[in-house]
Amino acid sequence: MSTIVEALKQTKKGQLKYDCNWKEEGRTEEIVNSVKQNLATLNLSPSMKIHSPLSKVSHSLMMPTVKSNLNGINNHEKVIDDTLDNLITDNDNDDLDEKSNDPNFSITDIELKNYEKQKKIEVIQRLEERQREWNEKNESIMKKYEDQMRMIQKKYLLESMRFQKKYDDEIQQLEIELESSTKPQSLSGDDTMGTRKRNLKLREIEEKHKLLLKEKERKQQQQNELKLWLTTSKEKIDQSVRIFDERLKEFPDDDDLNHQRNVAKLLEQDIEVLLLSKNEYTDEDRKFCEDKLGEFLKINEKFSIQFAELKRRQDEIAQKNSTSSSSNLTSEKPISIQSSNNINDSMMQTVMNEQENVVKNKFKTSRDLYIDYQSKLIKFENLCQQFQDNESKKPLRTALQLYVRSIINSICNISIEHLREKVSRLLNLFGQKWFEHKGKKISISDADYSYHFAITTTVKIILLVASKQQNISLKLAPVIVILWANVSMFGDIFLAHLYLSCPYVIPYFPTRTNNQNDTEYTIVLGYQFDKNGQLESEESFQSRMFSLMELYSSIIQCNMPMEEHPRNIHFGWRWLAMILNDQPADQITALLLDAFLSMSAHKMLSTYGRQFLKLFYYIQSDFIQRIETITKKEERQTLMKLKSLLQDMNRKLSRMQQHQQQQSIGFDTIAKNLAPNGLVPNYFFTKSYIFMSKR
Repeated sequence: MSTIVEALKQTKKGQLKYDCNWKEEGRTEEIVNSVKQNLATLNLSPSMKIHSPLSKVSHSLMMPTVKSNLNGINNHEKVIDDTLDNLITDNDNDDLDEKSNDPNFSITDIELKNYEKQKKIEVIQRLEERQREWNEKNESIMKKYEDQMRMIQKKYLLESMRFQKKYDDEIQQLEIELESSTKPQSLSGDDTMGTRKRNLKLREIEEKHKLLLKEKERKQQQQNELKLWLTTSKEKIDQSVRIFDERLKEFPDDDDLNHQRNVAKLLEQDIEVLLLSKNEYTDEDRKFCEDKLGEFLKINEKFSIQFAELKRRQDEIAQKNSTSSSSNLTSEKPISIQSSNNINDSMMQTVMNEQENVVKNKFKTSRDLYIDYQSKLIKFENLCQQFQDNESKKPLRTALQLYVRSIINSICNISIEHLREKVSRLLNLFGQKWFEHKGKKISISDADYSYHFAITTTVKIILLVASKQQNISLKLAPVIVILWANVSMFGDIFLAHLYLSCPYVIPYFPTRTNNQNDTEYTIVLGYQFDKNGQLESEESFQSRMFSLMELYSSIIQCNMPMEEHPRNIHFGWRWLAMILNDQPADQITALLLDAFLSMSAHKMLSTYGRQFLKLFYYIQSDFIQRIETITKKEERQTLMKLKSLLQDMNRKLSRMQQHQQQQSIGFDTIAKNLAPNGLVPNYFFTKSYIFMSKR
C-alpha cells in the first residue's frame, strides 16, 4: 500500500493519472482507499490531458476538502469514466505520434486509445453480424409473403376450377342422355341376302370391340387407382393441415408455425389443381404427387418439432412463474470499461428490436395489405367451414341465409325509417346473437361458429346486391358503416371480401408472375366465371368493379362522426393520393376515379377545401392526359365518362366560386352542389336514432 503512495508522490506535481487497467485488475478500490488515507500528503488534480474537457467537474475534483466517504469517491470516479468515454476519438497515426513526443504524454493514454480502438472494431464487427442476421430475417419474411400470395391465388383459382368442372360434368351428362334418347333402334330382322357375310363381319367387329373394351377397362381401372391414390394423398395432407389448425389455436401469433401450415396447404392445393385440370393421369403425375408428399413430410416434421419446442418453453415459463415467490435484489455495481461492451450489446439489441418493430408496424404496401387480409379471410373461412360441415346444423344454416337475404334484398329507397329497421334487425343478430324465424327465436353462437357464418353470409350478400343493383350503394353504405362501427369482426371480413372481389379499392393492381397462365391472372385481377362456366365479359367486369368502388366511396363519405367512423374520409384522401402518385393502369384507372369522385367529391371538398381543389384541377389538366396516352381509341368509353363528370363538376365549382367571392360562402356550401342524390341524412348515424325503441 505504501508503495502506491510513494509512487504517487514521485509523479510530476503529485498528479493522479487515470489508468484503464485499474478496473480490469480489480485495484480501483485499493487505490482509492490508499489515496483517501493520505489526502494530507497528496495534491490531487486532473491531468492536463483531460483538464479542459473536465472543466464542468474539475472544481469538485480539485477541492482540498474531498469527502471521505467511499460513495462520494465512487461518484467522482464514475464521472471521470463517463467523461473519458466521451473524450474517445478516432485520431490518425500521425496525431498519435505527435502526442507521443509530448513529455506529459503517458503510456496509459496510448493503452487507453488502443483499447478504445479495439472496442470500436468489435462494435463494428457486431453491427455487421447483426446486419447479416437482419438481411437473412428479411429474406425469410419475403419468402413467407410469396408463399402466402401463392396460396391465396391458388385457393381462388381452385374455386373457379371446381365450378368449371361441375359445369363440364353436367354438360357431359346431358350429352349422354341426349345420345341415348336419339339412338336408332336396331332392326328386328336381317336381310336375307348376304346374311352369312354380314354375320361374320359382325362377329369380327364384336371381337375387336370386346378387346377394345377390355383394354379400355384396364386403362380405366389404372386411372381410377391412380386418381384414388392422388385423392388419398390430398386428403392425407388436408387432414394434417386440420391438425395444424388445431395446434395453432395454442400459438396463433407464431409466424413460423403459420408459415409451415400455409406451405402444407399450398402442397395440398397443388395436388387438387392436378386432379381438376386433367381427365387422365400419367406416371409423371404420380411422381409429381410423390414429390409433394415428400415435401409435406419434411414440413410435418418441422412443424411437430417447432410445436414441441414452444410447448416445452411454455411449460418451463409456467413452472418458473409458479415456483418463484420472491424477486432477487440486484446490487448496483460501478460502471467499468469492460462492462461497457455489455451495455453496447444491450443498446444494439434495443436498436435492432426497435428497427424490427418499425418494419412490422410500417405503413404496409398495397400488396402486403392484400396478403394480410386474404390470410385473415382464409383462417375465418376455415372456422365457417366447420359449421357448414356439421350436418346437424343444416336447418340453422338455411334459416340464417333466408333471414339475412330477406333483410338485405329488401333494402331500397322507400324511407329512412325503413332503412333504420333493417339496420336494427342486423344489429340484433350480431349484438344479441339471436333472430326470429317463422315465429321462433333462434340463437347463434361463437362456440359452433354459427356467428362467424352469419357474418360471412351477410358480407357476401351485401357485395352481391351491390354488384347487381344500380343506385343502391348510398343505401347499403350506412348499413355497412353502422355494423362496422359496432361489430369490428364484420368490418375486417367485409374489407377482406371487398379486397378479394375488387383489389383496386386498396388500391392494388396485381402483376402477372412467371408461373401464371391467362386464366389464373385474370382471376387474380378480379374476373369471375358466369353462370355458363365461362369467364365473364369485359363489360360485366367493368360494371362490377365500378359498383364495388362506388360502394367503398359511399362508405367513406358517410356523415358519421369522424372519431366513430371506422373508414372515414381520410382513407379516401389516402386512396386518391396513391392513385395519382402511381402510373395510370389503362381504362380501369378512369373507371375507378369516376366511381370515387361521383360519390365522395363533395365530402373531400368539405373536409380538405383548397387542397382537394388542387388535386381536382391536377386530375382534370394533367392526370387525365396520362390516362389518354395509354388508352386505345376503341376502349375510351370509360375515359369519356370521366371527362364528362369532371367537366360537370368544374362548371358547378366555377359558379359557386363566383358566389363565394361575392357572398363569402364557405366550402361546405359549395360542396352541397357536388353531392349525389339520395344521401342519408346526418341524424341517421346517431346512436339515439338507431337504437331507439320501436313504437
